[in-house]
Amino acid sequence: MWHNAYMPKKQNVNSITLRLDDYIYSQVVNMAKAENRSIANLVETFMLEKLEEMIFVNDYEMKNILDDKELMTRMDKGIKQGLARKGKIV
Repeated sequence: MWHNAYMPKKQNVNSITLRLDDYIYSQVVNMAKAENRSIANLVETFMLEKLEEMIFVNDYEMKNILDDKELMTRMDKGIKQGLARKGKIV
């Protein structure tokens, strides 16, 4: 499971009801048993991995961003303008 500065520490735990057809449920049970974890932990881990995939850029995307000198120059300029409270948000 991933943890980072953007992920709050667990304080409250919420419960949900999840409806799965028999095939999916049996696959989840089998995978949880194979990994020696609870179904809830397996589902939570899958959800966190999917959220990470959707929210954060992967290593390949980050390399492309960092290798784009024009983009990095524009981002640096924008950061400096923002810190100086100059420019505008469009």
